[in-house]
Parts: sequence; structure tokens; C-alpha cells
Amino acid sequence: FDALTQDQLKDFVTTPKEKGGLSLALENYENAARFASVQYGEGILTDWNFFFGNRPGSFGETSVFACLLGALLLIYTRIGSWRTMAAVVLGGYCTALAFELVATSTGPDSGAWNSAILGFPAYKHLLLGGFAFGTVFMATDPVSSASINFAKWIYGFLIGLIVIFIRCINPAYPEGMMLAILTGNVFASLIDHYVGIG
Repeated sequence: FDALTQDQLKDFVTTPKEKGGLSLALENYENAARFASVQYGEGILTDWNFFFGNRPGSFGETSVFACLLGALLLIYTRIGSWRTMAAVVLGGYCTALAFELVATSTGPDSGAWNSAILGFPAYKHLLLGGFAFGTVFMATDPVSSASINFAKWIYGFLIGLIVIFIRCINPAYPEGMMLAILTGNVFASLIDHYVGIG
């Protein structure tokens, strides 16, 4: 594939199987090409561009760098909990890594059970979309989040886990951060209660 030009590759992928191609619909080819450029960091869709929020749209909607500066301020002023932030990142990364490992170990033979998003590199989930913003500014809300230190770890890990599940399992809802935070908020008092009596 490295020897093919972009037009030759497009012709091969969209040509019907009877003529030796892969018979992918033209609109699906465009989506697949965009996804591949994000996954492999080609062209302008690089990790640094996502880190600095240099891309328009939902992929690069936030600057992780600016969110890290905000996190330092919130931690310094003791408004935001570093435990919650760390747990969200840990939960998100571990879940994405589990999906990635299963997807790469089962290979392309598993068909629909191994969609491309499952094999997406785990660290990129932390750079894309509203993950950083939700982690720093939304999940740490002192009113609706867990208040006991150990409960903050459980609460944050739950949010990180749910974000990746939503992103990977539900193709109609590619972001998932706000829904995950709302779900975590529902369970925050319950987590506090059981951690407090334990």
C-alpha cells in the first residue's frame, strides 16, 4: 500500500470485489481515511495538534495544555480534587487500553466485534474531545462529586470507565464525557455512603 498514490488507493478500495477491489462505498472511504489519519497521526491530525487544541470540531475542541494549567490552579487553590482528576484519567486509560489490547489480539477476523474504534490507541482518548475539560472542570465539582478521599478514587475511576465505554460501544455518541459525569454524579452519594461506613 505504501507504493500506491492516494488516488490509486481510493480506486482499489472503492472498486467492486468482482473487479479485484474491496468494494467500500465512497462515503465510507472518506470516513475511513479520516479515521486512519487520526489514528496514525498523519498530516495535521497529530497528537501535538490535539494536545494544544489546534483542531476545530469535536476531536480537537479543547486544549489539553490549557486544561492542565487549569488543573494546577484548581489543585493549588484546593477547589478541585487531584484524586478525582487522577482517577478519571486512570479509569479512562485502563479501559481504553483493555479495549485496545483485546482488539489487537483478536485481529481483524472477529469482524463486527472488532471495530476500528476498539483498537484506537489508549492514550489518544485522553487527548481527544472533552475528556480533559470534563476531567478538570466538571468531574471535580465539589457539590455533585464524592467528598471522601477514597470515594473520590472510585467516583473518578467510574467516570473514566464509562467515558470509554460510551465512546467505543455506542457509535452514535462519540464523546461521552458529560453523560459519564452525570452518571458518576448519580452514584457519588452512594459511593460516599458505603465508603464512609466501611
